[in-house]
Amino acid sequence: MVKGKLQYMLLTIGMCLCMALLFPTVATAEDEATIGGENFEGAIGETAIHDTVLEEGEILANYQAATFITNITITDENDTDSTKCVLNGKCLGKLTFDLISEVDALKIGLNLPQSITVSVDNIKKDNEEFTYADNEVVVENGILTIDKAGETLKTGNYVIDMLIEHNNVLNLSIEFVSDTVSEVGYESDPLQVEVVELPNLL
Repeated sequence: MVKGKLQYMLLTIGMCLCMALLFPTVATAEDEATIGGENFEGAIGETAIHDTVLEEGEILANYQAATFITNITITDENDTDSTKCVLNGKCLGKLTFDLISEVDALKIGLNLPQSITVSVDNIKKDNEEFTYADNEVVVENGILTIDKAGETLKTGNYVIDMLIEHNNVLNLSIEFVSDTVSEVGYESDPLQVEVVELPNLL
């Protein structure tokens, strides 16, 4: 126990010395420093100090390593970025993502107009059927929520088939993702849906 405390103290002293060497004039005891304003009640996590400017790819890799979900795409059933719906009918969209950390529940904010109706038709995880009760997967106010009532969502590749209903042209995209503890803004490439009239077959 004493050895562990000593190692912790040495690590703390080492970090302080590094900070003092890297940022000798950042602040003194007399200076006031705030993060996020006076009413900041959040937490700062995943901090890192780099000795060089990071390239765009390195920043993206660091971001993806710190998040719980990656590779979010929204397409039609054939994995293309546009589709057509019959006027006042329904078409199929597909939401896919990789869950890289287990979460208690998942919320995905859909950026869609109020007049559109989206419902979940089917979910697969790693190409296997994902079983759920009707109240465990819901879409309300543009937010798709998966909450298995105390059962964690396991890591893997998820494919969600969605029924989309609207009477006009629209773009459907992802707005944010959340594990109910933290929310991450996310803007995906949109799926463009063109609603067309049903041809007269008489």
